[in-house]
Amino acid sequence: MERYFLFILNLKKGDCIKVKLVCLLNHTLTMDQMLDAYNNLKVDSIIYPPEDIKLLWRNIPVGEMPLGDYLLPVFNWIKQECSFNDFVLIQGDFGATYLTIRFCLINCFIPIYSTTKRIAREDILPSGEIKLNHIFLHQGFRIYGI
Repeated sequence: MERYFLFILNLKKGDCIKVKLVCLLNHTLTMDQMLDAYNNLKVDSIIYPPEDIKLLWRNIPVGEMPLGDYLLPVFNWIKQECSFNDFVLIQGDFGATYLTIRFCLINCFIPIYSTTKRIAREDILPSGEIKLNHIFLHQGFRIYGI
């Protein structure tokens, strides 16, 4: 991953830059994710969206409306927060995630996602319904498209 960033940023190893992790997901980062971001991505700060952007991202509408138009405030917020060398952690609705990754790539931001190990437990309820309990353990960050 390091070679990729040095190529994109046209930097030499050891150059000092400030790097942000801008988060676009429906929860806060876990301690493992934060430590990974600081230690391995070498970010200096982690930025969460303001409430209005969180609300938009959590409530992606169903139906055939142009999703790109709906996401314009999200794209504007990302563009306001990010510089050329910043990471954008994107997870959520598939269509919104795809469009946001595309937006980031076009604007030279680095779209990433969290890889996880999943542990699932199924409990059969007296009603016959199945209750699933999932535990997600952070394993690392990965660049979309690499």
